[in-house]
Amino acid sequence: MNQAVRNVEEEAVESEAKVPGKKPAFPLVWTIVAAMLAALAANTLFQLQLGEAIHEKAVKLEQELNRSAESSRKMNEQLEAIQQLNLMTKQLNEKLGRIKANTQGMHREIADLDRIVAGIAAKVGQIDGNTKTAREQVAQIAAALSANIAIMQQMARTNEQIVSSLTRMEKIQTQVNQNLAAMNEKTKILENASLLQNWGLSP
Repeated sequence: MNQAVRNVEEEAVESEAKVPGKKPAFPLVWTIVAAMLAALAANTLFQLQLGEAIHEKAVKLEQELNRSAESSRKMNEQLEAIQQLNLMTKQLNEKLGRIKANTQGMHREIADLDRIVAGIAAKVGQIDGNTKTAREQVAQIAAALSANIAIMQQMARTNEQIVSSLTRMEKIQTQVNQNLAAMNEKTKILENASLLQNWGLSP
């Protein structure tokens, strides 16, 4: 554009010089006009470049904000999952406590029944000369008590198996919580490093 202005200026000066007895008019004015046009062109180019740079920065900022929002959403989901797991673990611990208490109570009941059966057996041994019916009734009572003891022993073993299974579940749940917490911490570190790198602040 500057070259075109100079060409116009030179042509104007030459046309003025061709007129006999006439000197070139206002060469300084043409110089000032050309300088103003050149400055205007340079300023326009600068404004365009500045606008493009601002637009590019705005696009990058929007992308970073979108990524940050997505990262926040994922972290919130992880935190919610951890809270739910903690609640489930608490409920599991309460259930384990109740089952253990019930199992201890069953062991006491079994011990009491053992003492009763032993006492009945002792009494049966002491009974002499009683009728056959009385002896049969005592034997039936002893058999019923023995059957009840067997049932309660089976229930106790089943409860112990349940306690063992729930204890293993509790350990697995604890490991899951630890893994999720570690993943959450690593996610935060990676996201912070990514943000620093995107903004050109990473070392």
